[in-house]
Amino acid sequence: MRYVKALLVLLLFVLGLTFFIQNAEMFTASLSLRFQIFDFGGRSGPIPFYMFLLLAFLIGGLVSFLYLVADKIKLHKELKNKKSRISSLEKELSSLRNMSLDEGKQREENV
Repeated sequence: MRYVKALLVLLLFVLGLTFFIQNAEMFTASLSLRFQIFDFGGRSGPIPFYMFLLLAFLIGGLVSFLYLVADKIKLHKELKNKKSRISSLEKELSSLRNMSLDEGKQREENV
């Protein structure tokens, strides 16, 4: 299975590289962004299109990473609470088991 995954990654890399080579003119074209709300606004200088794509992928990766980290922290906290609850229930069960054995011994001694 590991080799299949490696082969798929290699295939995707080759296809992506082919796509970028065949469309090099489009990715090197410069774009300028304009932002305007009412009378307030601005315009960016010419920036290559591939920089916009790279920035979009980086922002998407960062947002995904932050979401996954927040989810992992939440799950870690929940696991810690569950382990604490299990530990307290095991202690309670152990004390109840010991209590019933102690009561049985006392009854035998009284008879």
